[in-house]
Amino acid sequence: LTGSALKQLERYEEAIVSLQQTLVLLAPDQVERRRQTTIHLGEALQRMGRRDEAHALWEQGVADGWFPSADQRPGQVYQRPLPSRPVWDVRDPSVRAGPLRDIVEELEATSVWTEIRAESRAAIAAGHFTVDPGSITRYNGGRWYHLVLYEYGLKDLKNCRLVPHTCATVESLAEGAVAQMTQGQVKLSLMSPGIHVLPHCGPTNTRVRMHLGLCIPSGVDLNFRIGGENVSWTEGKVTVFDDSFEHEIVFQDIKAASNYEQERDFEQPPASAMELIDTGRLVLLFDTWHPSLTPAEIAAVRATPNT
Repeated sequence: LTGSALKQLERYEEAIVSLQQTLVLLAPDQVERRRQTTIHLGEALQRMGRRDEAHALWEQGVADGWFPSADQRPGQVYQRPLPSRPVWDVRDPSVRAGPLRDIVEELEATSVWTEIRAESRAAIAAGHFTVDPGSITRYNGGRWYHLVLYEYGLKDLKNCRLVPHTCATVESLAEGAVAQMTQGQVKLSLMSPGIHVLPHCGPTNTRVRMHLGLCIPSGVDLNFRIGGENVSWTEGKVTVFDDSFEHEIVFQDIKAASNYEQERDFEQPPASAMELIDTGRLVLLFDTWHPSLTPAEIAAVRATPNT
């Protein structure tokens, strides 16, 4: 616990020492604690630039049966193998996308996504977006705002009243499965230039994550890496990916970067959500069940408490 807390505080050198000591002390049969400690230790090593050590640790985790691969390291791995890929091309007939394709087609209808964008921009302008606390991931630079609509299957009634068309659309997806998703969330996510979302893996491989592009700024270097693949957002299009694979976002304002040498000595106040309405990356983020899970398996996962 001490090591993971130190990592969250970005005291990585201390975290590494503590986590290494913990691994030595844990008994071989304490499998879950060893696996979680390995996840935290690998991330701390990676953030100190010790990528080779982290990768060797994760490869050992694969050999021990803890992770599907060194790039796919969810905190909770489903009991049977699930077909995995960093990015899902739901229109590829060779990909068994199941209901994912229907979700994408519904959201990409012009009348649907443009209304979601209009509601989102109105909520930003009215000051309803709040700072994302980064409780699951850590990020450097920039600002990250969100409007949470559903979390672990629970609807935020107050926020949904701000964007009623958006929430009605979400509740229609996959016969309500997206809104009732107990292993994920639905939110509007606004990210500023200058942010770096550090490499990390999502908590479970039982879900697939989607981003509907609403406002994607031009004139920026916006890099989104998932596993070994680079993807980009497009307004009105849905990006489908498995966030249990390691992923990272680097969002650099090219103009600001060109003036960095002249301006780096001046502390710039963080941009508010309203100031980012035309320059930030805005998406509708949501999760749905992995299409290989059966209804019975989904019911069993739903009954498992979130940890």
